[in-house]
Amino acid sequence: MKEAELKSYYRYWGKADPNYPSEPKWHPLVYHCLDVAAVARTYLKMHSNLLSSLSAILRATPDDILDVVSFFASFHDIGKLSVPFQESISIQKPCDDNREGERSFIGHVLPGWRIWNELPSMQQLRDKIDLSYRFDAWCFASLAHHGHPPRQDGTSVMLRQCFPPDRCDELELLIDDLAKIFLNGQMPVIGSEVKADYNHASWIIAGLIIISDWIGSNPTWFRYADLPTNSKPVDTLKMYWEKKALPNAKKALSECGLKPIGVSSKTGMRRLFPTIKQPTELQTLAQTVEIDATPTLFIIEDATGTGKTEAAIVIAHRLMMAGRGDGIYFALPTMATSNRMYERIRKVYRKFYRGGRPSIVLAHSAGATALALERYIATGQDHEEDSVTECSAWIADSRKKALLAHVGVGTIDQALMGALRVKHQSMRLLGLSRKVLVIDEIHACEPYVLEILQELLAYHAAQGGSAILLSATIPTGLRMKLVNAFAKGRGNDVVTLKEGSFPLITQYDENIKPPLPIPLPNDAEMDKRPSYRPVKVITIHSLDQAIQVIKQSVSNGKCVCWVRNTVIDAYEAYEKCLEFKPILFHARFTLGDRLRIGMEVETLFGIKTSTKKRRGKLVIATQVIEQSLDVDFDVMITDLSPIDSVIQRSGRLHRHRIRDERILYVLMPDPDKVDRRDWYSFMFPRTAHYVYRHWGQLWLTARWLVDHGSFRMPFDAREMIEFVYRGDTEIPKPLLSSETRSIGDDAADAQMGRLKALDFDEGYSPEGWKTWLDDESAPTRLGAPTSTVVLCKRDKSGKICPLHNIGKHGWDASSLTIRSALIYEENSAEKEEIAATKTVRKKRVFVVLSQNGEWWVGRAVNKKEKVVKIEYSHSKGLQVTEQ
Repeated sequence: MKEAELKSYYRYWGKADPNYPSEPKWHPLVYHCLDVAAVARTYLKMHSNLLSSLSAILRATPDDILDVVSFFASFHDIGKLSVPFQESISIQKPCDDNREGERSFIGHVLPGWRIWNELPSMQQLRDKIDLSYRFDAWCFASLAHHGHPPRQDGTSVMLRQCFPPDRCDELELLIDDLAKIFLNGQMPVIGSEVKADYNHASWIIAGLIIISDWIGSNPTWFRYADLPTNSKPVDTLKMYWEKKALPNAKKALSECGLKPIGVSSKTGMRRLFPTIKQPTELQTLAQTVEIDATPTLFIIEDATGTGKTEAAIVIAHRLMMAGRGDGIYFALPTMATSNRMYERIRKVYRKFYRGGRPSIVLAHSAGATALALERYIATGQDHEEDSVTECSAWIADSRKKALLAHVGVGTIDQALMGALRVKHQSMRLLGLSRKVLVIDEIHACEPYVLEILQELLAYHAAQGGSAILLSATIPTGLRMKLVNAFAKGRGNDVVTLKEGSFPLITQYDENIKPPLPIPLPNDAEMDKRPSYRPVKVITIHSLDQAIQVIKQSVSNGKCVCWVRNTVIDAYEAYEKCLEFKPILFHARFTLGDRLRIGMEVETLFGIKTSTKKRRGKLVIATQVIEQSLDVDFDVMITDLSPIDSVIQRSGRLHRHRIRDERILYVLMPDPDKVDRRDWYSFMFPRTAHYVYRHWGQLWLTARWLVDHGSFRMPFDAREMIEFVYRGDTEIPKPLLSSETRSIGDDAADAQMGRLKALDFDEGYSPEGWKTWLDDESAPTRLGAPTSTVVLCKRDKSGKICPLHNIGKHGWDASSLTIRSALIYEENSAEKEEIAATKTVRKKRVFVVLSQNGEWWVGRAVNKKEKVVKIEYSHSKGLQVTEQ
């Protein structure tokens, strides 16, 4: 075909490389439109379960869904035909008050929106059937493929400014030809008449078009075709579509790691976990629990040490076998717990599939850096980051793509971002859409997080997803909220739950199933397992009593752990116990030191340690030791904390083997002497103001522990949890005002969560466009703003370098997170020099330190613009004092 025979729209560029070595390289816009459409269509055909879900939601045939999605994908860059874009020039924008207009470059998104609404041929295509208003969100999803919905204001002048009459004629011709390829000239008949169905689907379509554009713009798979000439034949649209776009898309998706892999039909504990010779009762039940052919929610409640993780993996794999998912995302409360879970999952995930090369990604802000650091600390050698070696380079190059891997492990934040106004959140939803969502420690969700999670869970259920939620200490009220969020997503009525026994599996598909009690081992087996042994509770009421317990225990050769509720409390206890040579472990250590100390603690008190190594050792820690480490102590002391936290901490008491009576010492004010409002804050002032605000619930915890004097899991779990959280037990009058205030704070936090969470019924729209944030600013949790601080020193030449010389990860190893109120920005005297050092770490606060004996000392500025003194010790952590 010669140029004279070509339709004129062939001459417009869609992507270009002006820096090509010999001459500028470019790709016709119409071909680029077809490339992206081919990726979107091929992705849906490969992911047949996702295609079936969309078909079911919209009550349309899979072929019709493929056609409509392909058309919208091809429409994504239609605005690039505008004169300003093709010439890459600025245009004059008139001002409302008749001032001289400002000149700015107009992209392709807003022109595309005006084409959708005003171009005659587009209107004719939409109006052939009365569906145009339902597809508005799909148009936004198509045009706004750069991470968030477009801005609409000021668009009334766009069409005439950007598309003169001759250009509009070319637009008409191009849209007509695209409609012939994908729609046979008209929109297909879609069965659903509910706009919300189209709006719900638009979020998935948005994610699909984003990744399709990223892949379709990559010249590795879609080479530049350049301008057709008289001497250079060119493919017709149909030829290019069939001979190049579709084959290239198939190859690209395979090499990107986005091609699904067949699920293995072999499952069960013996196959997935052959080293576990005797599965627990829960793990055995997981192999036989009924799996329906509908989206299902499981909530598993069982004590620590009963194998909930393995049970969840078995159930998740069985859901995959039943067609309820193509992969798994395992969400945990912290980065430390995510790292530990990743190491466990990576040993088994390949068994979920039939051959192939499934991918796995560690998804959180530190990513694989923490794992590489751990291995460097353990071996002294650099290791490649696992996210690169166990998934494709295309997935590994951005945290935004992490959930697209076949299997993901990470923090719950990465999943929550799918339900928040965060750029590229729709990619996360697309990644989650065909995964079984597993959330551990579900009881740790605060009111704000819980509201966002409920919206995410409802959307996941609406898209045909399944979920498994795990906890050792979940109140019935929380369990009921989660079940009803899933029911809402399935369009079903509200469910009422009874307390039920413990341990328990709650199962909901299209209806609530009868609660499934988890069998308990026989008496002989119970006697062999430490977790079933009673825990004797002894209350103490002063620091001196706690230190006396430590002195006596250490002198008897026992290893002791004291869990304090704040870093400062832990440090003060450390100073009082120096004679016992304690190990201090909290969150205000650099990542490098925190990993090193964690490994040391696990070596001394883990399952493989010897009695000699642990003898007479003392650890003083904060909550970091509750979940992230698999450790075992002879004696446990804990500051008074909520009942579920007390249970979690007691799980580190004789965890691995039976050695003696299990005794838990609880430092608390006397629950029988509540004659003042500051009953709790008088003993724990920092905890009361920064950590646990429900003083009434803390009194109820103390009341239950004192009244009973011991507890035994799992027999007492339900009574303990419900006594504190059910809300029907009267608390002392002096605590009523603080408890009422805390309840109000919870309600305010929950309301904030509802405001921050996306309304999926509205569809992918420009509402609230100014509030779309990046990952680093994502409001996944409430709390005081934090700063990422990098501790630095000077090398022999005087150049600023990281405090830790840990291979190529020194800067990350030297970082920690702290409240911005304490450290907000660099010391002004060093700002200029620091700016030259920061390079890509611009959002971090660098603090340059000089060594003074054990301590490294420097200066920074707090949120009040006051200079603060920074002191850091590798064994004690960070301290901040205002000058």
